[in-house]
Amino acid sequence: MSNEAISAVDHARSATRDLWETLAAEPRLSAFLERARAGGLEPDLCGPRLYTVLAPVNEAFTVHGQGRECGREYLLRGAVTVDALRLSGAVKTLRGNSVPIEEIGNELYIGKARVVRADIECSNGVLHMIDALLYS
Repeated sequence: MSNEAISAVDHARSATRDLWETLAAEPRLSAFLERARAGGLEPDLCGPRLYTVLAPVNEAFTVHGQGRECGREYLLRGAVTVDALRLSGAVKTLRGNSVPIEEIGNELYIGKARVVRADIECSNGVLHMIDALLYS
């Protein structure tokens, strides 16, 4: 199933912050924000298109590595809610990688990363915080 097909068709734009502003306001995502800036994501995450960001928390970089940048491998096209992720089985990142989605007990995993906070609505998409890097 394509990300477009599972995107929220009528995404609520009631959120006042865009994805970039939301990342900047969350202290637990400062390492990802720094690497997203290095990866050139700021224009995408400030723009009008809808994206889903799979943002590793700071601890993920300590445990899994100190890569210098994070790019489009952490973005999905459209605003994909956690409920839509559960139904999808896999998603394709903007880099073109297919990442499996699996539910184990009450926990949702995107690849090997557990979703620790989901469905943070932004004016231009959705943010999900994950506990590991997608590619380490």
